[in-house]
Amino acid sequence: MIIHGRVIDTLPKERIIKVCLKDRIVYLYLQRKDFREFGPYFFEKPYIVCEIINDKKIVGSIATYEIIKFIRVCIASR
Repeated sequence: MIIHGRVIDTLPKERIIKVCLKDRIVYLYLQRKDFREFGPYFFEKPYIVCEIINDKKIVGSIATYEIIKFIRVCIASR
């Protein structure tokens, strides 16, 4: 499933990002490699388009979706 929305928070210890979609907020879990590569961009609250797995995964006490791949990460220029 492909989703798109703005990153509103980053939890680096758990490798989770909080994304505001059109009608709801979801938590997305990143693999260690992906968080190392894209992690610094998430603190600037970019707009992302990514493909996720439809099944939820429990990480700590948070129900998350796992990201399969990023399609686009757009950072607004200031």
